[in-house]
Amino acid sequence: MDVVWTEYFRYRAARRGFDLGRIEEIMKHSHERYVDTATDRQVAIGYCGKILVLVPYEASGDVVTPVTVHATTRRQIAFLSRPGGSFMRKPQLTYFEKEDVLHLVVSEGPEAQSVELSPNITVELNDKGELIGIEILKASSFLRDTIMESVQAKLLSVGSGDSE
Repeated sequence: MDVVWTEYFRYRAARRGFDLGRIEEIMKHSHERYVDTATDRQVAIGYCGKILVLVPYEASGDVVTPVTVHATTRRQIAFLSRPGGSFMRKPQLTYFEKEDVLHLVVSEGPEAQSVELSPNITVELNDKGELIGIEILKASSFLRDTIMESVQAKLLSVGSGDSE
């Protein structure tokens, strides 16, 4: 197996202190791998020094190209690899620009019930009460506001020393 480094990956590894030699060992020998069906990329997991990392990559024949590398935790991996985590399922997003509506299909099947979580956000449930979709009205402002809140909360959490 040959590992091909992109300019971005070299930059990211150097910037964040990840050793390319160790990442290459993870790419070649890690037995812990997942498929992230949201991106259709494979993901290798391993330790770079004392830091657990996940490395999404693309593969073609005997050549692998790491896309990026991120420090992670076992808790995050367990969350992502459970049924419904992003490693397991590929939701379908459809955005209707004219109406500013975002519709997320989690699974196929008829809707038996809906629940309004908040103004402009409705979840769709099947006859077993399982989530099958989410409808977001006024999606552009909702996403902007939600992303900004999430980023600010994460930055505050990181700044306080909470590593998980």
